[in-house]
Amino acid sequence: MKFRKIITIGLAAMMAVSAMSISAFAAESVSVTEPNNIRIGVEPRAVTPSTTVNLNTKENSQTVPWSVYSGFGYWKIHLTNKSDGTIKVRLLKGSPTGAQIGETMVIPANQGLPFYCEEGKPLSTGAYYLEVTSDGNHNLAGELYYKFGSDYESIL
Repeated sequence: MKFRKIITIGLAAMMAVSAMSISAFAAESVSVTEPNNIRIGVEPRAVTPSTTVNLNTKENSQTVPWSVYSGFGYWKIHLTNKSDGTIKVRLLKGSPTGAQIGETMVIPANQGLPFYCEEGKPLSTGAYYLEVTSDGNHNLAGELYYKFGSDYESIL
């Protein structure tokens, strides 16, 4: 009889803890939908997956075509330079010989650096090209990564 009483009390305690857990979870779920946490008229951030480009180790320059799609004008480039020379990256608009956008990105030998678009200045939709060049004494070596986002914070 004592055993049955112990089991009954134990089961009652487990049910009480379960009920409290469910109540606590429900209270947390409700707080997420309070009006102060809702941002009306703001679309969720979106970012493309990172794209990897292996640099051509048999060349000292490489052109990478880039397409900027509507709503994804914010960009991040990260270049890992595995060569013994400096690598430079220029962003060109419209064609491989088009006008340069922004400053030339310089990556010292055996280093990796990220570069970002200017906050509040996304690229317009269209065709762009990344011109990647070595110092002329060494071939390219390393990887270039890039991604696009719907706003500046999404690419950080």
